[in-house]
Amino acid sequence: DLKDGTIVKEKSYMDLTKQLYDPNCVYSKQVAEAYVNREGFASPTNYLFWCNKWGQRVYIFQGSKGNWTLIKTYKCGTGNITYGDGSDQGVGFQWKIWDKQQVFQGPQAKQYWNMHYSSPGGNSIHKGPYGHPSTHGCIALGETAVKWVFNILPINTRVVVF
Repeated sequence: DLKDGTIVKEKSYMDLTKQLYDPNCVYSKQVAEAYVNREGFASPTNYLFWCNKWGQRVYIFQGSKGNWTLIKTYKCGTGNITYGDGSDQGVGFQWKIWDKQQVFQGPQAKQYWNMHYSSPGGNSIHKGPYGHPSTHGCIALGETAVKWVFNILPINTRVVVF
Protein backbone atom coordinates (compact mmCIF):
# COMPACT_ATOMS: atom_id res chain seq x y z
CA ASP A 1 0.00 0.00 0.00
CA LEU A 2 1.16 3.50 -0.80
CA LYS A 3 1.24 6.39 1.71
CA ASP A 4 -1.85 7.98 0.14
CA GLY A 5 -3.88 4.81 0.81
CA THR A 6 -3.76 3.42 -2.73
CA ILE A 7 -3.78 -0.35 -2.70
CA VAL A 8 -1.22 -1.87 -5.03
CA LYS A 9 -2.36 -5.14 -6.55
CA GLU A 10 0.36 -7.72 -7.10
CA LYS A 11 0.75 -8.46 -10.78
CA SER A 12 0.43 -12.00 -12.05
CA TYR A 13 2.97 -13.53 -14.40
CA MET A 14 0.47 -13.15 -17.25
CA ASP A 15 0.11 -9.45 -16.49
CA LEU A 16 3.89 -9.11 -16.59
CA THR A 17 4.12 -11.03 -19.84
CA LYS A 18 1.56 -8.72 -21.45
CA GLN A 19 3.63 -5.70 -20.39
CA LEU A 20 6.81 -7.11 -21.91
CA TYR A 21 5.68 -6.74 -25.49
CA ASP A 22 3.58 -4.47 -27.66
CA PRO A 23 1.86 -6.18 -30.62
CA ASN A 24 1.54 -2.78 -32.31
CA CYS A 25 5.30 -2.22 -32.28
CA VAL A 26 6.10 -2.74 -35.95
CA TYR A 27 9.12 -0.96 -37.38
CA SER A 28 9.01 0.45 -40.89
CA LYS A 29 11.56 -0.72 -43.44
CA GLN A 30 13.48 2.55 -43.05
CA VAL A 31 13.58 2.38 -39.22
CA ALA A 32 14.59 -1.30 -39.13
CA GLU A 33 17.36 -0.77 -41.68
CA ALA A 34 18.61 2.35 -39.91
CA TYR A 35 18.75 0.48 -36.59
CA VAL A 36 20.74 -2.58 -37.74
CA ASN A 37 23.07 -0.49 -39.88
CA ARG A 38 23.70 2.04 -37.08
CA GLU A 39 24.37 -0.76 -34.55
CA GLY A 40 26.98 -2.27 -36.85
CA PHE A 41 25.62 -5.83 -36.83
CA ALA A 42 27.68 -8.19 -38.96
CA SER A 43 26.99 -11.71 -40.21
CA PRO A 44 29.28 -14.39 -41.66
CA THR A 45 26.67 -14.79 -44.43
CA ASN A 46 24.90 -12.15 -46.52
CA TYR A 47 21.80 -12.49 -44.29
CA LEU A 48 20.97 -11.11 -40.85
CA PHE A 49 18.08 -12.38 -38.68
CA TRP A 50 16.92 -9.85 -36.06
CA CYS A 51 14.33 -10.93 -33.49
CA ASN A 52 12.66 -7.98 -31.78
CA LYS A 53 11.13 -9.34 -28.57
CA TRP A 54 9.32 -6.09 -27.77
CA GLY A 55 7.20 -6.27 -30.93
CA GLN A 56 7.27 -10.08 -31.34
CA ARG A 57 8.62 -9.69 -34.87
CA VAL A 58 11.56 -10.97 -36.87
CA TYR A 59 13.22 -8.80 -39.48
CA ILE A 60 15.39 -10.51 -42.07
CA PHE A 61 17.99 -8.51 -43.96
CA GLN A 62 20.25 -9.15 -46.91
CA GLY A 63 23.55 -7.37 -47.49
CA SER A 64 26.53 -6.81 -45.21
CA LYS A 65 27.61 -4.84 -42.15
CA GLY A 66 26.46 -1.23 -42.48
CA ASN A 67 24.58 -2.00 -45.70
CA TRP A 68 21.62 -4.21 -44.71
CA THR A 69 18.35 -4.15 -46.69
CA LEU A 70 15.17 -5.51 -45.12
CA ILE A 71 13.71 -8.33 -47.24
CA LYS A 72 11.20 -10.09 -44.92
CA THR A 73 9.24 -9.42 -41.74
CA TYR A 74 7.27 -12.05 -39.80
CA LYS A 75 5.39 -12.23 -36.52
CA CYS A 76 7.08 -14.50 -33.99
CA GLY A 77 6.63 -15.91 -30.51
CA THR A 78 9.52 -15.67 -28.04
CA GLY A 79 10.27 -16.50 -24.39
CA ASN A 80 7.32 -16.33 -22.02
CA ILE A 81 8.01 -15.35 -18.41
CA THR A 82 5.33 -17.81 -17.23
CA TYR A 83 7.60 -20.69 -18.24
CA GLY A 84 10.18 -19.59 -15.67
CA ASP A 85 13.03 -18.98 -18.09
CA GLY A 86 12.80 -15.20 -17.78
CA SER A 87 11.59 -12.86 -20.46
CA ASP A 88 15.11 -11.64 -21.16
CA GLN A 89 16.58 -14.99 -22.21
CA GLY A 90 18.82 -14.34 -25.16
CA VAL A 91 18.24 -10.57 -25.23
CA GLY A 92 21.22 -8.61 -26.47
CA PHE A 93 23.08 -11.70 -27.62
CA GLN A 94 24.33 -12.32 -31.11
CA TRP A 95 24.05 -15.99 -31.99
CA LYS A 96 24.22 -17.79 -35.33
CA ILE A 97 22.28 -20.60 -36.96
CA TRP A 98 24.54 -23.59 -36.45
CA ASP A 99 22.37 -26.47 -37.71
CA LYS A 100 19.17 -27.26 -39.60
CA GLN A 101 16.97 -30.29 -39.09
CA GLN A 102 13.92 -31.53 -40.93
CA VAL A 103 12.03 -33.58 -38.39
CA PHE A 104 9.17 -35.93 -39.22
CA GLN A 105 6.80 -36.65 -36.31
CA GLY A 106 3.32 -37.93 -35.59
CA PRO A 107 1.06 -40.51 -37.20
CA GLN A 108 1.14 -38.82 -40.61
CA ALA A 109 4.89 -38.14 -40.33
CA LYS A 110 4.25 -34.38 -40.29
CA GLN A 111 7.31 -32.36 -41.25
CA TYR A 112 8.83 -29.77 -38.95
CA TRP A 113 11.68 -27.39 -39.70
CA ASN A 114 14.09 -26.66 -36.86
CA MET A 115 17.21 -24.47 -36.76
CA HIS A 116 19.31 -24.24 -33.58
CA TYR A 117 20.78 -20.81 -33.01
CA SER A 118 22.38 -20.79 -29.56
CA SER A 119 23.98 -23.97 -28.23
CA PRO A 120 23.57 -27.74 -28.64
CA GLY A 121 20.16 -28.63 -27.27
CA GLY A 122 19.50 -24.93 -26.77
CA ASN A 123 17.21 -22.43 -28.41
CA SER A 124 15.90 -22.92 -31.90
CA ILE A 125 13.80 -21.32 -34.61
CA HIS A 126 10.78 -23.53 -35.30
CA LYS A 127 7.07 -23.63 -36.07
CA GLY A 128 4.87 -22.65 -33.16
CA PRO A 129 2.49 -20.10 -31.67
CA TYR A 130 3.39 -16.57 -32.74
CA GLY A 131 2.35 -12.97 -32.18
CA HIS A 132 2.91 -13.09 -28.40
CA PRO A 133 5.44 -14.57 -25.94
CA SER A 134 4.79 -18.31 -26.11
CA THR A 135 8.00 -20.33 -25.88
CA HIS A 136 10.64 -21.44 -23.41
CA GLY A 137 13.15 -19.14 -25.14
CA CYS A 138 12.96 -20.35 -28.75
CA ILE A 139 11.75 -18.24 -31.65
CA ALA A 140 8.45 -19.60 -32.99
CA LEU A 141 7.19 -18.71 -36.46
CA GLY A 142 4.23 -19.64 -38.62
CA GLU A 143 4.65 -22.52 -41.06
CA THR A 144 5.19 -20.34 -44.16
CA ALA A 145 7.77 -18.22 -42.35
CA VAL A 146 9.73 -21.09 -40.82
CA LYS A 147 9.89 -22.92 -44.17
CA TRP A 148 11.17 -19.75 -45.86
CA VAL A 149 13.81 -19.20 -43.16
CA PHE A 150 14.86 -22.86 -43.31
CA ASN A 151 15.19 -22.87 -47.10
CA ILE A 152 16.82 -19.44 -47.58
CA LEU A 153 19.04 -18.63 -44.59
CA PRO A 154 22.34 -20.52 -44.61
CA ILE A 155 24.14 -22.03 -41.63
CA ASN A 156 26.18 -19.34 -39.79
CA THR A 157 23.60 -16.58 -40.41
CA ARG A 158 23.77 -14.13 -37.50
CA VAL A 159 20.75 -14.19 -35.16
CA VAL A 160 20.37 -11.05 -33.06
CA VAL A 161 17.80 -11.15 -30.24
CA PHE A 162 16.94 -7.76 -28.81
